[in-house]
Amino acid sequence: MTMIRNQLLALWLTLIMSSCVLATGTSTAAGHDLAERLKPLQAISGKFSQVMKDSEGEVLSESEGSFQVQRPGMLRWETVEPFPQLLVTNGKTLWMFDPDLEQVTISTLTNQLDQTPAVIFSGDPARIEARFEVSYNKSGGFSLRPRQTGSQFQQLDLFFEEQTLVSMWILDGFGQETEFSFTAMQTDRMQSPAYFTFDPPEGIDVLIQ
Repeated sequence: MTMIRNQLLALWLTLIMSSCVLATGTSTAAGHDLAERLKPLQAISGKFSQVMKDSEGEVLSESEGSFQVQRPGMLRWETVEPFPQLLVTNGKTLWMFDPDLEQVTISTLTNQLDQTPAVIFSGDPARIEARFEVSYNKSGGFSLRPRQTGSQFQQLDLFFEEQTLVSMWILDGFGQETEFSFTAMQTDRMQSPAYFTFDPPEGIDVLIQ
């Protein structure tokens, strides 16, 4: 379950955190189009369903719940099924709460997150294409492949209906595939910064990493 949580964190931080790396270059049509779709999105919220499969196509896990992501670097991801879990970050501190275990793990986000494709949500075509090769996929969405080794994934595909992100597919370095489907999407629902922090309930074990 920890592996899934870490992958989830890295995945969503690719969408909500901006890169401090400056880049120059000429934008391709696909890269510019993707940037234009992402640029206005200060916040995204909705419901999700997630399916992870191994390299043989066998289902490893399934889950569903709701989420809110918001610039700069804020995320609240709540899994309802099959087990309740909550992942919250304000961009600096990460809380992972497991009600069944009555345990919360608190950690500090580090510069290693700069190695994730954090520029995707920045809306800057030069920054996006400095890190990724961007192309159109067969379904009319976008495929991103890291230009450098050591990335969290081999390929990430984004799919839109008009301007709305409806699904996302990731192929990681082990050949595992994760697909997210999104519904009830909203792009104008802003939350206060306090929504992206977590106050552990009384009696809960607190682990500091």
